Amino acid sequence: MVPGLARVPGLRAEGNVLRGTLIVFFDGEAGVTYDKARILHLLHLVNRRMSNGYGIDLNIREATFLEGIYTSLGWVNVYVLRTLVGNACDGAACYDPDWNTIRITPAAPDIYVVHELLHKLGLGHSGSRHSLMYPNQGVRPSRDLKTYPEEIKRLVEAYR
Repeated sequence: MVPGLARVPGLRAEGNVLRGTLIVFFDGEAGVTYDKARILHLLHLVNRRMSNGYGIDLNIREATFLEGIYTSLGWVNVYVLRTLVGNACDGAACYDPDWNTIRITPAAPDIYVVHELLHKLGLGHSGSRHSLMYPNQGVRPSRDLKTYPEEIKRLVEAYR
């Protein structure tokens, strides 16, 4: 788990799979256009079953802030900015636990969005240079990156 982060409400371990509903709210800096469908697709890529039986199976859906303001389910805000320099994090994407927000730029590489959602779920950085959760993945092509079964196993076990 990422130090200081609590488990996401509404998510639970059922057997060896992390299950539940995650509500996503979208917002963006004025004048910034972004592809909401692309971002939702990337969030759905987190759902995978691992060969050793551990996996993530989330119902990820979009909602308006008002629709979900009283929810007891897990939620995250995806905020799209022109640049992240000077906005609590530098780079193309980051997860801000204080605001429960994934901040991205419209041009953020796909892999960054997935990496930040896994932070939201509680997965920390990996020491393996080929892991999706290795800090600063931008140094390698995304096709070389993967989430290792032991990382997913640790995440699922944290929700027991």
